[in-house]
Amino acid sequence: MFCKKEVTTDYVSTSGESKTTTEMVLGKKTYSVAFYDCNGDDLINNRGTVSSYFKKAKIHLLVGSTQNPDSVEYFEGLLKNISASPDATPIYRIVVLTHSDLPDDDDVEEQCKKMLTDDVNFYKCNCFRDGDSMSNHLTDFLKRVIVEHPELVEGCTIDSKLSKSEKIDKKTNTKEDKKQQEKNETAMSGCCYIL
Repeated sequence: MFCKKEVTTDYVSTSGESKTTTEMVLGKKTYSVAFYDCNGDDLINNRGTVSSYFKKAKIHLLVGSTQNPDSVEYFEGLLKNISASPDATPIYRIVVLTHSDLPDDDDVEEQCKKMLTDDVNFYKCNCFRDGDSMSNHLTDFLKRVIVEHPELVEGCTIDSKLSKSEKIDKKTNTKEDKKQQEKNETAMSGCCYIL
């Protein structure tokens, strides 16, 4: 479960890009969070579009495996600044090494630790078996984002007391009501994007 939504335990390799949007309750506020997903092969085979893909979000979450020695090279390539554009440079980078409960015959974890800089958040787990743990890591991380970089979640809050249709249909009798309606409409179009 993540954000009260059932998460599949079946591995589905994405070809191309897919987007999942969910709502996350932190404290008294509800935030709209969007995850863009694209598999490594697709990124590697389309090097020319990686920069434009990276521009979609200021939080980058990369997942590799102890069972795939190419994970180190994959991380290394995607953690480099491959673009001169500051728009493609993330504020936060998270590296997740899955299958951590299986033998790491190629020392993938050790190689990753040597390569990663201090600004990269590193987690190891088995994403399929430790879903709750990973969900907790992401929730804690997003709490940190809200405090450190509130501009990344600006316009992402949702008035959880009303449904989306109620927010739009809400009568605007006073100036305050009009301002609140504008905020609600902005929140519905806004999202905290995670790549």
